Amino acid sequence: MKLKLSVLLVAVSIVFACKNNREENTKKIDQLIYLHQQIENKFMDIDSVNLFLVYTKIINDLKEIHYFTDSMDVETVNKITQAYQHLATFTEATQQYPLISSELTHSKKQLNNFKQDVSVGLIETAKFHDIYNEEQQILLNLNDILDSTFSNIHSKMIETENNYPIVDSIVEHFKQIKITNSVNQ
Repeated sequence: MKLKLSVLLVAVSIVFACKNNREENTKKIDQLIYLHQQIENKFMDIDSVNLFLVYTKIINDLKEIHYFTDSMDVETVNKITQAYQHLATFTEATQQYPLISSELTHSKKQLNNFKQDVSVGLIETAKFHDIYNEEQQILLNLNDILDSTFSNIHSKMIETENNYPIVDSIVEHFKQIKITNSVNQ
């Protein structure tokens, strides 16, 4: 009888230990899900529509004046360079934006699946830590990319938009030259 009671007590202890371990691991995953939500909120705060509009305008303006670069004076080149000084930042941001969006979506699915697997006991403790560390690293890397790529992007867009009149007048000037040249030919 004592042996049966001891075996039962050990079995109950193991069950409670496993349950407590699962609950603890589930809480850790909830912290990752919270971190994911914070990163996603930061990402959603980016004015992506305006980012792509600014980038497209710069590219179109540069295409328009490309044919006149040989005849531009240094002052005009400097004005354009100054007005569109953040082109590299916008280029990187427009390239990173869909990648980050995709990775956030994938990561969210992974975290939800991970949590579900842990809550029903499908993942061993050793494997849990490996997966947890991997998911945590993915989120930290995403956050770093988001911070480095999109830091001050809003102020850079405003600065660039404020410079539109300068470049617009240059583009218009070269359009007039183009029209005049085509009429004279």
